[in-house]
Amino acid sequence: MIHIGRVIVLILPFLNFNKYTLFFFSDYHIGGTERVHLNILFALRSKKKLCFFTHKSINKALKKDYYTLAKCYDIHLVSIGIARYFLLGFFASLINRSKDVIVFIGSSAFGYQLVDLLDSKIKVYDLIHAINTQPMALGLLCAPRINKRILISNQVREYLIRKYKENDLPDTIKERIMVISNCVDVPVSKTKRDYSALKILYVGRPVEVKNPVLFAEIATNYNNNYEPLNFSMVGNFEIYKNSASFKACHLHLYGEIKDKKFLSELYDSHHLLLVTSSCEGFPMVIMEAMARGLVIISTNVGGIDEHIEHGKTGFLIGFTKKQKMIEDFIYTIRLLKEDEALLQNISDNAYQYALEHFSKEIFRQKYQNLFSLSH
Repeated sequence: MIHIGRVIVLILPFLNFNKYTLFFFSDYHIGGTERVHLNILFALRSKKKLCFFTHKSINKALKKDYYTLAKCYDIHLVSIGIARYFLLGFFASLINRSKDVIVFIGSSAFGYQLVDLLDSKIKVYDLIHAINTQPMALGLLCAPRINKRILISNQVREYLIRKYKENDLPDTIKERIMVISNCVDVPVSKTKRDYSALKILYVGRPVEVKNPVLFAEIATNYNNNYEPLNFSMVGNFEIYKNSASFKACHLHLYGEIKDKKFLSELYDSHHLLLVTSSCEGFPMVIMEAMARGLVIISTNVGGIDEHIEHGKTGFLIGFTKKQKMIEDFIYTIRLLKEDEALLQNISDNAYQYALEHFSKEIFRQKYQNLFSLSH
């Protein structure tokens, strides 16, 4: 089937991707990874580009934004089964005969399969968001073929270099790695808050690594033993609605929020953001919350400690046994509830850090420089 795809290209000599950047992204549903990909497209809005979605999207939350920034094609239905190999052959032949083309892979298994079929003259870039993920594993296999590898944190970089060494990959390829931190909108001034009633927020997806059940158990344990606080969750948590943990703590479930303005208002009405993940790169939700002046209490995983300094810009909880984590989260919540001055100080520090490090201008400039050097 790969051969058939190549033959089709031969009988269509007028087709080419000359001077295009081709983005192979997984999906356009709502999520931190998808927002990062959108920010990249915006940074390169003056470039000729095509965007291909190779996995099924759970929803269409960000589809309009993607289709506004680039010519986009959802190819997930024709990139499964035997048709996948036809499509790989078609893309590979078309790319190989094109001039000044760049292939950019963002969390796409199809994109990594395509790399093996591309000529050495074709420049291939990829973006890896987190460790211990399928994209990381696939990206490791074709590392020698990647011309420029973008990571979101130094922690991911150190992990990847260790993996290169374990797999006896050439030492020189680590020079192709660059770190570009993600970005968010940071208001020109910090939101003023009423501190009379502490409100605690969780924002995430209903997947195991995000550990949303732990948040529910923290809320249950806190409200069963101390003066109850308002615990709220943003995300599609209907599947957990009838679980004992969720029923016991009377969580306010906002569901999935697609309106950015409403999400910003929700951040502004809360004081603490809890992150309970078992694995991360550096989550967008932390950046968004810090930009709105929330105090972060997070498990110390992935690259989070590169930006959260314990007791200064937030609080870190060791990822250990569940009961110990629940106790540590609750201890920190109580500490902040009883010390409003400390709460406000950490909030100020978090906002200032976001202002200095999460700027969209810095992010855009780095991606523009990367692609300007390539054409």
